[in-house]
Amino acid sequence: MEATDAGNDGHQRVMLVSKDMDVFQVFETEELEKALNRENTVHAAFLKSEMANMVKRELKKLSDFLNE
Repeated sequence: MEATDAGNDGHQRVMLVSKDMDVFQVFETEELEKALNRENTVHAAFLKSEMANMVKRELKKLSDFLNE
């Protein structure tokens, strides 16, 4: 997951290391900070698990909805 207002340099690095992974951009930095209770949250990753699969499905739905 990457904040929609992430800098281009960070975005390029994420894209280099996430070749086979989905990268969702649906929240701004401030929203990620509040949701994860961490400051300066621009990127977040999930370890493979059933919970990660559920989060991925929900982020895909939200991303599709926002991009329509």
